[in-house]
Amino acid sequence: NETLKASKMKVFYTGTSAVQLSGGSRSYFTLVAPEADVTLDSIIDGARTRFFGALVGDNVTINNASFHFDTATNGIGTGTMGSAVTLLHRHRL
Repeated sequence: NETLKASKMKVFYTGTSAVQLSGGSRSYFTLVAPEADVTLDSIIDGARTRFFGALVGDNVTINNASFHFDTATNGIGTGTMGSAVTLLHRHRL
């Protein structure tokens, strides 16, 4: 996503198989996978994975990675299953 704006790239996954995001780079997008477990995973080759946007999953796990919620993604899930992405918790490190 060359715009570096998570609200400009949306991935909707309707499957139930687990989704793993990793790679030691920066990613800017929104992932809506309400029926799948989503894992944002750690360091690859010494580079920490950094994610900017929103993640929706049945269970979301973040392992030694940086997650930055983008408030511009609020409401992105609207229309896919009658629900919307809503910030439920905010924690600053």
